Amino acid sequence: MKEEGGVGGPVVVRDDHGDALVPSVVSVGEDGTIYVGREAQRRLLTAPSRSVYSVKRFMGRGIEDVEHEAALLPFRVAGDPGGVVRIGIADREFTPPEISAFILRELKHRAEEHFRERGDFDFEVDRAVITVPAYFNDAQRTTTRDAGRLAGLEVLRIINEPTAASLAYGLDKRNRGTIAVAFRTTRRRTSIDLNFLFGVQCNEIGGLACRSNLPSRTKKRPSCSRPVAIPKRKTCTSS
Repeated sequence: MKEEGGVGGPVVVRDDHGDALVPSVVSVGEDGTIYVGREAQRRLLTAPSRSVYSVKRFMGRGIEDVEHEAALLPFRVAGDPGGVVRIGIADREFTPPEISAFILRELKHRAEEHFRERGDFDFEVDRAVITVPAYFNDAQRTTTRDAGRLAGLEVLRIINEPTAASLAYGLDKRNRGTIAVAFRTTRRRTSIDLNFLFGVQCNEIGGLACRSNLPSRTKKRPSCSRPVAIPKRKTCTSS
């Protein structure tokens, strides 16, 4: 495995095939084998009722919160009112943190294999920083920590994904200095424009919402009643 950042720099840990991504998909085989990542993603076509995706939207939420979304998915989603959501795969049931733990465990295994191949004496990975969507509430962040614990990880910190991207920007340059992260306290334009189109709350906006709502919403609204202003980006040219 090649270290993109050089010795001591940031590294994207890849699998044996050079793939840097682990799709957040979990599938259960007929013999009970748990598949995670690319293989589970391929099984979405051959065994959709045995495969789970978009589990992040069920973290820390009750069945009454996800009834509409559950109707769009090929796997079973159940649970008692006010209780924990349970996801059915074949004859087994899992909670969202348990499904998420399978994915985190796969990442943990990949990192350990990387350190083992590098020749590190202590290659065990037992701590992690996990990024989550900025809209995650306390319950969703707590269940994320639970998923890390189930995967054998001590979650040192939960960081918002936009914050993590800001902190990581320019990390490959390996410059020392203070990183200032600016927060915009209002999401008025984004939330209004997206809700105007999709008719959903901010924490439900995503691929599933787009696929399910875009066709019907565009039929009802052949043209936007108010245009969305997109500021032009300034470009620098050299003579």
